[in-house]
Amino acid sequence: MIVLQETEHYKIYWYDDNKDIIVGEVYAGWTWDSANKGLAFLNDRLAEPSKEYPTYAILHLTTGAQLMPRGHSTLLSLRELLNQDPGHEEFTIYVTEVNVLNTLMKLVSRLYGLTDKVAHHYFVSKFDDAITIIHEHKTQKQES
Repeated sequence: MIVLQETEHYKIYWYDDNKDIIVGEVYAGWTWDSANKGLAFLNDRLAEPSKEYPTYAILHLTTGAQLMPRGHSTLLSLRELLNQDPGHEEFTIYVTEVNVLNTLMKLVSRLYGLTDKVAHHYFVSKFDDAITIIHEHKTQKQES
């Protein structure tokens, strides 16, 4: 693990030494502002011109972080986050035990015409499941 940035609300790190899996670990108490800043930082790492692709992104909402913060419109805030997508990653996997995020993102994508943004997003309940999906995808790419 190579930690790139850590705050009270999140930690962003390369999962492996090859730097092909980047993880945004989100903690309880996160805000829409911290989500925007953290995702912008993560996406900047994905968009670095020297980076070899494909890269995979995992956004892990840890225990207690599955609830959406108050104070802003959830749908508008999710739209802002989806619009940050740099498009350089192979796909993004959201790890959350609560399936509300999946439902809300699908709703936002339909409401605001962002279906192309969520087409390469997956939702799982365990971090190990995300790693398994990535390793299976890598194996399939190598075999083809």
